Amino acid sequence: MQTKLLVERVSTIICPLICGSLLAVLHSGCAVLTKTQVGEVATFAQATKDYGTLPGEPIKMYGNVLALDKLLQVSARRYEVPIALTNAWLEMQTALKRGAEFDAIATQADQALAILDTYSELLTKLSSDDFMDALDKSAQDLGGALDKDIAQYNKTFREPRGKDALKASGSIVAEIVRGAGGIFIRNRQAVWLKEYVIKADPLIVALMDDIHELLGKKLKADFVSFRDRLQDDFMEEARVSGKLPLSTVLTVSDIIAKTDKAIQLCDAADTSATQYAQAHSELVKELMERKKLKAHIQEIITLANEIKAARKLKNISQDQ
Repeated sequence: MQTKLLVERVSTIICPLICGSLLAVLHSGCAVLTKTQVGEVATFAQATKDYGTLPGEPIKMYGNVLALDKLLQVSARRYEVPIALTNAWLEMQTALKRGAEFDAIATQADQALAILDTYSELLTKLSSDDFMDALDKSAQDLGGALDKDIAQYNKTFREPRGKDALKASGSIVAEIVRGAGGIFIRNRQAVWLKEYVIKADPLIVALMDDIHELLGKKLKADFVSFRDRLQDDFMEEARVSGKLPLSTVLTVSDIIAKTDKAIQLCDAADTSATQYAQAHSELVKELMERKKLKAHIQEIITLANEIKAARKLKNISQDQ
């Protein structure tokens, strides 16, 4: 029932827009978008490819450093009584379990934020130079996949935090596809592309706000706080032991390096999220009227560079 109401609501909003666009097309005899505008959508899609996998990486790293720190605490204990040995064994198991739990959370984040990768793929389809009737179903299938991604994201991140669910927007694709049928292919492509990018903007803004809250505020603060605790644990280990073996020094150095790299990755993914929203907003603005773009949209160029740098940082982190 909810799905039916959603489709009816979307139809009420979108269909008049499409009809107006179609009339403009038929009267003017030209496409809703220029070739350069379509090209900028394709550039945006390429720039944002795989961005959805960036926020999950520092979550995984956080679980890893927490586990290592817990093991450091275990090594600093005194074991004169048997119960201390039992507790140490249990704490080691807890540390390993905690690392695995954060791996699972990171995987959930990657799956939930697949919204962004599906959206980029959808824009790639809709802006393709080889656009033809065979892509109709492909675009609609991606729209369905996008709605599944949004539902997963709501379940994983929005609902547990008491936030309103993001509205499904993939169904808009199906409505646009059906509403735009009957006019020649290139104009149909322009209608779909313009309407969908505009209607998707609130979704993009909400997602980027969530990423900013998760990485730029909470997770980065957790890493900074953890680094302070790590120093206390290291000093306690040194006090108890009287001297530190090389293995302990190497372990702590590794934790520090991972923590610093994770903080950098939080900053990189957060900055990219801010730039993502700005670039998408500028793209919407440039699609609002038919015109030939004289140059590439600067915000998209900046976004591409930000994401490229963040991916490089992620790859370095995974190699360590």
